[in-house]
Amino acid sequence: MQVEQLLARRGILQPFPIQELVLPDALAGHDVLAKSPTGSGKTLAFAVPIVERISRERTQPAALVLAPTREARRAGSR
Repeated sequence: MQVEQLLARRGILQPFPIQELVLPDALAGHDVLAKSPTGSGKTLAFAVPIVERISRERTQPAALVLAPTREARRAGSR
């Protein structure tokens, strides 16, 4: 089953604004950096292209996702 079909089954039919901005570049294989509020759809904006581009036959790491922990974020804001 395709990613789009799986998302539709969960009621996700239209992309959020952050996804509209990020998905074209991410799906094209470009590095992406984005900042958006909690709950704005960032996880899918980054995860969908990863899932779409990874081969099931690949045995080595194929993606690197950097996400600061809450503790690191708090420390950086002091």
